[in-house]
Amino acid sequence: MNGELNGVPPEGIEVPVVDDFKWNGWEGFLVWSMYKINGRTKLLMFGERNENVELIIEISVNIVELQPMKCCFFVKDWSENEGVFDALVEQGVVEDTGRRLSMETKDVFGASVVVKEARIIPFQSYT
Repeated sequence: MNGELNGVPPEGIEVPVVDDFKWNGWEGFLVWSMYKINGRTKLLMFGERNENVELIIEISVNIVELQPMKCCFFVKDWSENEGVFDALVEQGVVEDTGRRLSMETKDVFGASVVVKEARIIPFQSYT
């Protein structure tokens, strides 16, 4: 987490409490936060691993060159995170804005990926 998790939701957004999220064989809870560099929404999934609560995946992706719409954030839905976007939508955590942005990754393969945008569904409890 590199010290970026500050435990507070994004400013001005009332985020849902999600303490029972399932994805790719994992069961856990979601933590809303923000990226310190620019204040954008950050979403993390935690769960039990080896009898400890640990970070399972960072769901959001912070792409400085791309601007999400209000109350939205970008979801990393490729590589080890594949399928997490659909799980978020199916479990009622976010809405699909339908917005897709293509970008090149900065890994050794330089692959082209599609970034998916999600809108936070506020004022609900998921317990």
